[in-house]
Order: sequence, then structure tokens, then C-alpha cells
Amino acid sequence: MLVLKPAEQTPLSAVRLGELIQEVGFPEGVVNIVTGTGESAGRPLVEHPEVASAYGAAAGAVAPALRKRLHPSWTSRLAVSAILRPW
Repeated sequence: MLVLKPAEQTPLSAVRLGELIQEVGFPEGVVNIVTGTGESAGRPLVEHPEVASAYGAAAGAVAPALRKRLHPSWTSRLAVSAILRPW
């Protein structure tokens, strides 16, 4: 199972991806899209004990904050890539 939590500023692209996933015939529940803020949607995902791992693109202080909130059982399995802006 995959849970996709898009950036709160760009949820419609993920919703469209979900529509395409349904159109090609993925079984229900294989891909799940959760929209919302990092605090209301992202935080519960990374803190949940049944979440095995996470990958994300984070800017600024988000990546270190995300690492601190991880469920202790899988801290070493997180991969976060920071988006660095040259300006």
C-alpha cells in the first residue's frame, strides 16, 4: 500500500494522479491520497506505528522537524531530500 501526501499548496495534481490510477485499474486501497497540511495530515502519517517508511521532498526546516517526529521504530528508514533554492 502507498499513501501519498502531496504538498498542501499542490493537492490537485495528486488528486488527478489518483483519478488516473483508478482509470488504469489499480485495486482499491493500493494507492491512497491524503491531502491537508503537514500538521493535520503529514504528522499523523509519520508518527503512526504501522507506517513502515516514508520518502519526501522538504524545504527549509521541514526535513529536520520531520525526522524528529518519526515513530521510533523506523527512524533509520526515512529518506528525506531537501529542496535547495539558489535564490
